[in-house]
Amino acid sequence: MISDGSAITMRYKQFDMALKPRDPARIRTLLASPGLLGDSWAHRQPWRLGAARAAATSQAMLIVFDAECAYGVMAPYTWLKKTPAMWPANHDGHMHQKYSRYSAEHFPVGVTIAAAPNRVSPSASAKARRSQTSPPGSAADRWSVQDTVQPRAMVLTRDALFLAGWRDALAVQLKTGRPIDPANPDPRRSFLRAVSPADGKVLAECPLGCEPVFDGLAAAYGRLYVSLKNGAVVCMGAAR
Repeated sequence: MISDGSAITMRYKQFDMALKPRDPARIRTLLASPGLLGDSWAHRQPWRLGAARAAATSQAMLIVFDAECAYGVMAPYTWLKKTPAMWPANHDGHMHQKYSRYSAEHFPVGVTIAAAPNRVSPSASAKARRSQTSPPGSAADRWSVQDTVQPRAMVLTRDALFLAGWRDALAVQLKTGRPIDPANPDPRRSFLRAVSPADGKVLAECPLGCEPVFDGLAAAYGRLYVSLKNGAVVCMGAAR
């Protein structure tokens, strides 16, 4: 259940504060098909910012937003089937056709982080809303960056967009699926990063001793809290 103070939302059902059903087109809160705790990043199960706000970030695996802008982290597979440059040379079927990729250049690493205006009209038809959904890096974005990282937590503050996750890399043999380095089969260097909400440029970054818990970032009273998978909660404040 999610509330913005004026309504209560449960997935695609919304009620006013008197528990009267509301038009789904008026939903302006966060929707998550797999649930807000689902961390599998399955294709076709992204987070969405309201039924009426099909901006580019509506296809994101993580979303934070304010009244003006929505910021999303998009997995490459979300748009891979629509990117001919990623198709093997012998591919001549429908873009939904399944096929294997054994070349390193066909193995996506990293994500796209993008910011899009949070202003799609709630009165637009479903078809019009779908037409406003664009791949990351398109003209619909205020800014878009690609990086070889895997953010798993994100929070927006007045001056910075914070992301926590790990460095992404190809860690398995392409044809066998076995680790490239058996002694270190899952190498993940975790980090916390601050980027500018205005243009996506990195402001600061520091290492984390452990992977963050999915969606485990929070900001309150001038402090940033990071929940880690080793059970620790790290509290950070402004440098003095």
